[in-house]
Amino acid sequence: MEPVPSHIVPFEHSIIDKYGPLSSGIHHAAEDDHFDDVHHHHHGDRGEEVLVHHHEFLTPWWTVPENLSIDDPSDDQPEPPPDYPSWWKSQGRIIGLVIAALVVLALVAGALLIYFLWPPPHPGDPSEECVDLPPRFGNNCEFRCHCLNLTEFCDKQAGRCISGCMHGWLGESCQIISSVFDKTTLTARSQSRHTVTCSVYKLWYNWTYVSLAVYNETETLTLINVTQSDVITVSDQRLNATLEKSQRPEEADTVSFEFEFQEDDCDLTGLYECQFEMTDHFNTSFANLSMFVQARPIISQFAVQDYYYRNSNHSLSCTATFDDNSTTSSEIQLCLSTSFKSILEDPAFTLNQSSDNAASKKCLRQKTVLYTFNFTQVSNGTSVRCVGTDDDMKENVTTECAQLILQPPVVCNMMPSVLFLRPNTDKIFVCSIPYRGYKWSSVNILQQNSSDSTVILSVSSDGMMISNHTRINGSVIINEEYINVTVSFDSSSGSGLCQLNQSYVCDINLMDSSVGSVSANSTLILDIPVSDVEIHLQPQYEYGRQDWINCTANVMDSSAASMFLEVCHNESTFLPFEDTSTILENSTISKNENCSVQLKRRYRFNFNSNINVSIRCSVHDKYSNTSTTSACVLPNITTPIVRVELQPKFQVGLLGSTVHMFCHANVSHFSWKVIHLQFKNSSSSLIRLISVLQNYTNTILGNGINATVYSNDATVNISYTLNTNDESMVCSMDGEYSCEIEFTEDAIQSTSDKGTLSVTARPIISQFAVQDYYYRNSNHSLSCTATFDDNSTTGLEIQLCLGTLYKHILEDPAFTLNQSSDNESSRKCLRQKTVSYTFSFTQVSNGTSVRCVGTDDNLKENVTTECVQLILQPPVVCNMMPSVLFLSPNTDKVFVCSIPYRGYKWSSVNIRQQNSSDSTVILSVSSDGMMISNHTRIHGSVIINEEYINVTVSFDSSSGSGLCQLNQSYVCDISLMDTSIGTTAANSTIILDIPVSDVEIHLQPQYEYGTEDWINCTANVMDSSAASVFLEVCHNESTFLPFEDTSTILENSTISKNENCSVQLKRRYRFNFNSNINVSIRCSVHDKYSNTSTTSACVLPNITTPMVRVELQPKFQVGLLGSTVHMFCHANVSHFSWKVIHLQFKNSSSSLTRLITVLQNNTNTILGNEINATVYSNDATVNISYILNINDESMVCSLDGEYSCEIEFTDGAIQTTSDKGTLSVTARPTISQFAVQNYYYRNSNHSLSCTATFGDNSTTGLDIQLCLGTLYKHILEDPAFTLNQSSDNESSRKCLRQKTVSYTFSFTQVSNGTSVRCVGTDDDLKENVTTECVQLILQPPVVCNMMPSVLFLTPNTDKVFVCSIPYRGYKWSSVNILQQNSSDSTVILSVSSDGMIILNHTRINGSVIINEEYINVTVSFDSSSGSGLCQLNQSYVCDISLMDTSIGTTAANSTIILDIPVSDVEIHFQPQYEYGTADWVNCTASVMDSSAVFMFLEVCHNESTSLPIKDITTILQNLTASKGENCSVQKMHSHRFIFNSNTNVSMRCRVDNYYSNTSTHSVCILPSITIPLVHVTLQPEYQVGFLGSTVQMFCHANIRTFTWTAIHLDIKNSSSSQRLYTVLHNGSNDYIGNLINATLISSDAILNISYVFNITDEAIMCSMDGEYFCDIDFIDNAIQTTNNKGNLSVKAPPKHLSIELEIMYTKNVPGTINCTSTMNPNTTTVFLIAMKSINLIVFSTNHERTFVEPANADGCNPNVRVVYQTKNLDWTDITNLACMVEDKHYGKNFTSEFKVPFINPLQ
Repeated sequence: MEPVPSHIVPFEHSIIDKYGPLSSGIHHAAEDDHFDDVHHHHHGDRGEEVLVHHHEFLTPWWTVPENLSIDDPSDDQPEPPPDYPSWWKSQGRIIGLVIAALVVLALVAGALLIYFLWPPPHPGDPSEECVDLPPRFGNNCEFRCHCLNLTEFCDKQAGRCISGCMHGWLGESCQIISSVFDKTTLTARSQSRHTVTCSVYKLWYNWTYVSLAVYNETETLTLINVTQSDVITVSDQRLNATLEKSQRPEEADTVSFEFEFQEDDCDLTGLYECQFEMTDHFNTSFANLSMFVQARPIISQFAVQDYYYRNSNHSLSCTATFDDNSTTSSEIQLCLSTSFKSILEDPAFTLNQSSDNAASKKCLRQKTVLYTFNFTQVSNGTSVRCVGTDDDMKENVTTECAQLILQPPVVCNMMPSVLFLRPNTDKIFVCSIPYRGYKWSSVNILQQNSSDSTVILSVSSDGMMISNHTRINGSVIINEEYINVTVSFDSSSGSGLCQLNQSYVCDINLMDSSVGSVSANSTLILDIPVSDVEIHLQPQYEYGRQDWINCTANVMDSSAASMFLEVCHNESTFLPFEDTSTILENSTISKNENCSVQLKRRYRFNFNSNINVSIRCSVHDKYSNTSTTSACVLPNITTPIVRVELQPKFQVGLLGSTVHMFCHANVSHFSWKVIHLQFKNSSSSLIRLISVLQNYTNTILGNGINATVYSNDATVNISYTLNTNDESMVCSMDGEYSCEIEFTEDAIQSTSDKGTLSVTARPIISQFAVQDYYYRNSNHSLSCTATFDDNSTTGLEIQLCLGTLYKHILEDPAFTLNQSSDNESSRKCLRQKTVSYTFSFTQVSNGTSVRCVGTDDNLKENVTTECVQLILQPPVVCNMMPSVLFLSPNTDKVFVCSIPYRGYKWSSVNIRQQNSSDSTVILSVSSDGMMISNHTRIHGSVIINEEYINVTVSFDSSSGSGLCQLNQSYVCDISLMDTSIGTTAANSTIILDIPVSDVEIHLQPQYEYGTEDWINCTANVMDSSAASVFLEVCHNESTFLPFEDTSTILENSTISKNENCSVQLKRRYRFNFNSNINVSIRCSVHDKYSNTSTTSACVLPNITTPMVRVELQPKFQVGLLGSTVHMFCHANVSHFSWKVIHLQFKNSSSSLTRLITVLQNNTNTILGNEINATVYSNDATVNISYILNINDESMVCSLDGEYSCEIEFTDGAIQTTSDKGTLSVTARPTISQFAVQNYYYRNSNHSLSCTATFGDNSTTGLDIQLCLGTLYKHILEDPAFTLNQSSDNESSRKCLRQKTVSYTFSFTQVSNGTSVRCVGTDDDLKENVTTECVQLILQPPVVCNMMPSVLFLTPNTDKVFVCSIPYRGYKWSSVNILQQNSSDSTVILSVSSDGMIILNHTRINGSVIINEEYINVTVSFDSSSGSGLCQLNQSYVCDISLMDTSIGTTAANSTIILDIPVSDVEIHFQPQYEYGTADWVNCTASVMDSSAVFMFLEVCHNESTSLPIKDITTILQNLTASKGENCSVQKMHSHRFIFNSNTNVSMRCRVDNYYSNTSTHSVCILPSITIPLVHVTLQPEYQVGFLGSTVQMFCHANIRTFTWTAIHLDIKNSSSSQRLYTVLHNGSNDYIGNLINATLISSDAILNISYVFNITDEAIMCSMDGEYFCDIDFIDNAIQTTNNKGNLSVKAPPKHLSIELEIMYTKNVPGTINCTSTMNPNTTTVFLIAMKSINLIVFSTNHERTFVEPANADGCNPNVRVVYQTKNLDWTDITNLACMVEDKHYGKNFTSEFKVPFINPLQ
């Protein structure tokens, strides 16, 4: 054995633990660029052997150097030249760099030395040591060379080969052997076979085995193993292998692995490795193969029934299985001859459900689509197929087309449709059913009501008739054409007659339940006479109210009876009521056996005098044409009365005020017409003051009264307002007022109401005589006169006004009462009082104020005048000249104050300077002529004589400070000694005359043209009101023109600027700055005082040049033919007024053309109808939207060009800019012609063409495409089409081009129904235009027919079907009969055109007849029992194969239904059933067709009689897989029962086969049912109750599903046993007295009752002691109960506790004290207590005795007396005594009243 080269160092793999035993010792070493991932396997079980394997894996066997470790090489192994992996060499780079520097020089020197001294060897020469063949290397020539050139001697030390390594050998020394796959990747599809070859170049060595392993992401599995001796071991039966050994050493041994992929072999996806083992210990490398498995689409189910037997509620579904990584779809298609379309293109089909779920197999998905349809919309015989598509694999899978066939139903007929039946008459109806040969079980007559139907008569196919109704009988006639069932009725009076009045249904039950049947209906109507006609009135009707009158009658059919209300005019005349409203009609339950129902109608009336007549009800029966009436009755209608109320009952009105009265009436629903207000007093009769009509118009007595009406539906309110503003009304309005109402109906009575009004006068001062001025001192008077009510206590006086206080005038002795009078007024009911006083100004002060006061004490009202002064005149008047003094600076001016002297004493004359806020004395002259001046610039002089006092005032007007202050108003006044004498001051004004200065004009630096702005003028003036400012145009040096139409906006006077006393005057002028304002301007100020003008300099305003920019958008656009193009012209016109906007056009062939002009008034001037303009403008901007309609091909070129927008203004000085935009117009692609015929009637020489129009400057394309579902491809991709012609020419229209393509085809190559469309493309516009897809259809097909459509085949019988094909002259190759199942179809019989028949089924034979008209193929079946019979139960298809495959054919279908008898009928019970619960009983049977059998559960009555069980619910029906060769499946029905005593009977299952009309049943079995037991618990088991309290008991039972009727509470004690309380299931209770209450709390399974005992009566307290029991009664007597008992002990406290004392006690003399009470002596203790001093003590006694007497009748405790002996008692400090009882049950003490013992005082 050769040693292993130690230089091949194994490296440990980082994820070695993943692979278990198979991967033990995996190591890594990457050696070759071709093998990107190399794995070394160290076999540790071989001692010193090392086996290195190289693996080329993608994942997960990658690794990185950092994860590897180096094993030390063995020292005693020969060392051939290093053969390290390339990446390992890089690991040594760090160390090698150090060594390399030292070694390189030595190597170079050595190489040079060898070069010069050693002769060059000949290539291929062996080394000196290893010169023998075969070539070897190594120190001892121990290693074989593995060179590609077998005769080459490799390098002695390294083993390196110049020719390279042998095939399958790797490494620098070619010492690693590798397996080689013929491919690295394999993608396989299901249902396919693939072979992969693994080669091992063993050379002259041997291997032991080659295996195929797979890593499938979780584990590594060995699938197949091949040994050197060709022993093959397979772990997966889908794989196999073959071994081929080479005869030459340089050739490889190959193992071919064969894969057979089934439908769902996704688990074979994975990473495969070709592993092998060498007998010699070589390093090995394993080749890798990546396997990907894709599942082909498979249709797993296509659910279509062979036949449908009803019109609606059908569904069909398709389920397909796909690869889970593919883009897939599943759908059902309509088969249209040789073409197909999606089923949803027909609106008769609706998608009901679509699912996409993971399949049970890995890597697969299952898609299902389910559609619903009705034969009312879908044609009978419509063909469909199921299609599954895998878009990624580009594979489709389809089923054969299956027909949707509706079989006509069996129709029942019933005569007559309506049967009128009178009691005691004979009538029948007949159900007639045309017989069509179907097997049937029964014809049923059902009685039908609104909720369900019941079989009342059943006829079986053997003529047996069963009637389920005592009043219904029948007979039957059955022949080959009809089944006639006659139904007769017993209409005699009595019970059950009413139930005949129903609808009846006749139906047939066919043995084949899938065959439809149509039932027939008939209605029986009983004719019962009307009876019990009655009228029902209310006891009383309120007049005017709406109310009801009811009519009732018993009728057979409320819809056939008419009910009327009539007036009983007299004994023979009855008139119908008009205008009545039938509100309610109600039919109640049947009243009795005459089958009539109560008809009730309600009539609503307004009960008034018109209804006060006798009335009756009349009922007319339409069937019998008779009328029945009730008795005549007169309704009781109340007398209508309306109460009227007037408020207030009494009030006082004051003269000059208003009085309110309110009239109220609850008119209810009555209609009133007028309401009167009436008046009456002692002096006048009843007067009608005002009448208010219902339309709110009034009739009134005068203007002194008004009325306002407030009314609603039920009430009316009138507010009266009386105006007492005339004195004559004071007495005349006193009196009684009443309100009265009149109604439109005279029968309505009303009550009137009254109220009293008393009118009185307020005090009024009619005169207060005081003069305005008094001009003498004495002999003056003043008086006051007032008017009062004549019945009031009044007063009149004059008072002095003292600020806010007043006092009687006589309190001032200066006034004297002159006269006082009290007289009747000229007006009735009024009095007039007057008082007069005298005075003198010698005593009364001038200006004294007085007022007059009148008082009415009854009204508590006063009347006063204003305070008036008593004034003595005239005053002293001052005069001042001149009134205005114009004072120029440095001039002398004076004014004079002159006062006429009237002899009054005066103190001073004052000159005051007055401003806006106050005045100041500047000069004062005293009566002695002394003058005082208070102003430096003011002086004066005075002249006093007998007539005048003249004061002259002079002013210092010199320039300087203080001059301006002289410009004021001045006042002259005199101060008299008698201040009561008036004086009148005089005024004068000084106006300083200051010249205008500093006139200036102020302009803005710049003015924007066309905008409004300001020009200001300023000047310094003395008085702004005396100066006028003007704006003038400087025309030339001597001419100045005033500005017109200027507006002075602001004028402002500021404070004085300097000592010259002038102020600044400022005026602002507003202009619209335009070309008219572009002139020089100046300001001019005119002084009115000096009549002079002052001007500013002339200035020219700086006004901007007006410019408006116009913008046109967009700058460039493309317009398409047939569309509209928008352009937008925008200008910010600011405030300028524009008059017109133009849109202009220019191109290379035309000059500038104006297209459209828009005027400012929005009128347009346009070139044609192709352009519209819309203006959007506001104050500052204008926008115009242009729309160009490119609707004519001639416009394509003509509209190309440059467009510009231009604007004109009313002001010619405004400049504008125009803007441009470019429009390029082109045509969209348009398909003008797509020439495809609707139908093609020959196979070849056809063509189709398409023509389209494009813009001439576009890059365009025209193509005809094939329509493949939602995909399209070029028509030339199908070689069946050939390009015939292609043209590209200019169109007749300018700037357009027209392209045409034409193709030829033949139906010998093109499929019939192929869809095509035409597509035009404009690449520049990126627009396409397409037509709809159009089919290429070759008509008509050849149609096959198959009879019968359904073939019922019984075992061991002979049946055939015939396929008949009308011969149309086409050449044909074969007629094929196919057997079809849910997934595919198989040809079982084929007939060639020469009459030869080929059979592919052992049970099927056939024959053929061929003539000029038909091809008839007859198919016969071998129906003998045995294997293969079941496979005949399929659908069969007949189709013809024509020589010309382009001619369509329509296949025909037929179905064989095997009739297999029922077997294995069994009944299945649970081991045990719990009584009263619902549980299951299952029936099973083996049947051929589950839809053709019915399964029943029966009671085994006796050996010969079994009765069907009713009221069962079939919950589950399940069909399992085929059981065996008899072709039957297992059917199961589950029946659910409530298991009780009624079901404790033997049962069996029965199965009826409708096909064979036979019944099969199971054995009879008795179910095991538990005994029902309910546990009743009463809680608590023991308790004590006390008198005056309540006691609770709880009764609990788990009744489960049982129904209870009553729950009892019973008591038992020593004296009696009785039932205390019973709770019934309906909620009513039966109990004793009011002592016990019960509350029921129940759920579906649990029953709880809470009992509450009220222990309030001592008389029955004793009887409540005892044992209590709770018991339950159930409807089902079989239910047993158990119960427990509860004990109650009732206790009463001590009663009637008292102490009895002797009359007197003597010290040391024996005595007794008695304590008595009603109590229980066993639970009580009696004490005697006493009050000693202030302490309570137990009183000690010598002896005591207890006496017990029986209880009284009103209690249960005995009477107890305790007698205490009191011998030798010391009564010292004993104040009183009492008895105390301690009760152990109650836990407290009871004390009697305290009594004071009488102690013998003589001791």
